[in-house]
Amino acid sequence: MQKRTLSSIGIALFVLLATGCNLLAARYYNARGLTYYRKGDYEHALGDFIQAIKLGPRMVNAWNLRCLAYTEKGNYDQAIRDCNGALRLQPNLDEARLNRGLAYARKGGNASAAADFDQVRREAASEANRKRGETLAKELVPRENRSP
Repeated sequence: MQKRTLSSIGIALFVLLATGCNLLAARYYNARGLTYYRKGDYEHALGDFIQAIKLGPRMVNAWNLRCLAYTEKGNYDQAIRDCNGALRLQPNLDEARLNRGLAYARKGGNASAAADFDQVRREAASEANRKRGETLAKELVPRENRSP
């Protein structure tokens, strides 16, 4: 039964691609990539996020999620580039700024991480993101690099 369902999904995806419904196909790849990411399968997640961006280059969520997957794989430079891509598309996307800060922190770029976390702490649209920025700054950035 599961094999039959997967092949049905593959056929539907082929039809979407063949008929020029790139945005729908991009959403499919993005959703499947997120499923892989949540399972810790970063390699497959990256493949799907890459495909989603190829089909829907303005899909900010795919850029942001690919940033996270690259961060988990330890490819911090590519993660930062992807978060920058997400921020070019949506400059006030708190999640992309937090994720870029995470990549900077793991790479050892404490001043850049602190700048991202502080900006979210000051300007975030939601209280949850402001608190997350504050928490990440405290956990990942040495005190001398943080603003008061």
